[in-house]
Amino acid sequence: MKNFTVVIILFLFILPVFSEEELPDIKQADEYYSQGKIKEAEEIYNPLCQKDPKNYDAQMGHSRCALIMNHLGCAFRYSKNASELKPAEREPKEILAAVYYRTGKFDKAAELFKELGKESLSKKLAGFQGTEPYKPASEKKETTIKLESIESYPIIKVTVNGKHEGRFILDTGVSETVIEKSFSKKIKAETYGTDKDILFNEKDISFEHGKIKSLKVGEITLEEIPVYVMDFNQLPLKALSKDKIDGIIGYGFLSNFIVSIFPSGNEITFKMSTTQEEYTAFNDSLKSGNYKSMGFFLAPGNEMLTPVKMNGEEIGLLKVDTSAQGSGVVIGWKAAEQIGLESELKMKGTTYHSDIQKTIIAETVSTGEYELKKIETTIRDYSIYENKYSFAINGLISWNYFKGKETVFDFIGMRILINNQ
Repeated sequence: MKNFTVVIILFLFILPVFSEEELPDIKQADEYYSQGKIKEAEEIYNPLCQKDPKNYDAQMGHSRCALIMNHLGCAFRYSKNASELKPAEREPKEILAAVYYRTGKFDKAAELFKELGKESLSKKLAGFQGTEPYKPASEKKETTIKLESIESYPIIKVTVNGKHEGRFILDTGVSETVIEKSFSKKIKAETYGTDKDILFNEKDISFEHGKIKSLKVGEITLEEIPVYVMDFNQLPLKALSKDKIDGIIGYGFLSNFIVSIFPSGNEITFKMSTTQEEYTAFNDSLKSGNYKSMGFFLAPGNEMLTPVKMNGEEIGLLKVDTSAQGSGVVIGWKAAEQIGLESELKMKGTTYHSDIQKTIIAETVSTGEYELKKIETTIRDYSIYENKYSFAINGLISWNYFKGKETVFDFIGMRILINNQ
């Protein structure tokens, strides 16, 4: 796990100063949050928390925003305050558990998840007692390997548990690394019980919570890796059997690195940056390129989210999902209606909540500094993510959005850099 803190200003803003008479209405903050305007909501919750430490709603609102912005110290402080104000409430404990999980304190996370009724997850995390999750086990801090494919999604070869080679997809859209069921038996992955969740943009996907001893990419090995074990036949990824996929590398593993994809050379680099000096040197190395930056947030379930504009209109937060196939951008019917795509919605016999999907060409799609023109966009039902949290995830950005471009996934600085040359 990362053992230093980097402060990056991804979005420039100044926290407003309010007199007691001018304190904003918490209802405005709640509305911003529900719309996915996380920073705007946080700017209102913050002074309300300072004014009244016993304001449960403000403490919870601030802790939600802090977790999504990955400001884990603040998320811990305000969710702990909220939990002390209302010990019977579930949500403060969920946020505390998420903070412990992200900071590698699996033993403390296990206790809370058990209290929350998540027995299998709790057993898995308790199985890491006395160990360090994602522990580096090699002196190398940087390695470059060949990409096996970048057609449907990025695929690389890895070594699991010291000797078993497998083909794994690189997937920013799933929280943990996923092991195909038959491959899990071959590598003797430990398992702790079954669960269901929204995974790979489908609801009620069944899996087992598990653990593997090590995962090696190139010359870098990390040990003590939490995983999901599942039957890939239930997944919607059409090319899995054709590509002979043994697993999927998820956010938890990737977040220990800066990952750079170079399509022209068919290569991918994994770089660890464990000190401020190393991260500064990495930033300096970017100056020679024409990189455009798009910041991302992190949902409670570790989905990467980025604010997006389409045709100049804000459409809220979209999930960054490098295993998703098809159009570069997918948005839900509600988001399409929200930005005025009425002509696209007027399909005979259909409504925005139907199972029908339609492909259009968006004039512009903007993510932070990066903008694409004339990009294929699919409009379809996306209610499973629109309704997963108390804010909406209105669609996704797929691998095709990045495909063919030199792309750096800076999981330390919470940003994606795309070389615009």
